[in-house]
Amino acid sequence: MKLYNAKAQALIQALLNKYTERGITQIEDTTDLQANPIAEKGTELL
Repeated sequence: MKLYNAKAQALIQALLNKYTERGITQIEDTTDLQANPIAEKGTELL
């Protein structure tokens, strides 16, 4: 499991909440998403 800072973790949780309807329960591959917000925002890993 990757560790993210608090802002990134909140973003990931919000995306999971949004995409749960589509059956996505974890975000390992950002191609599952319509956009790649993690890369676009430059969120750093801890």
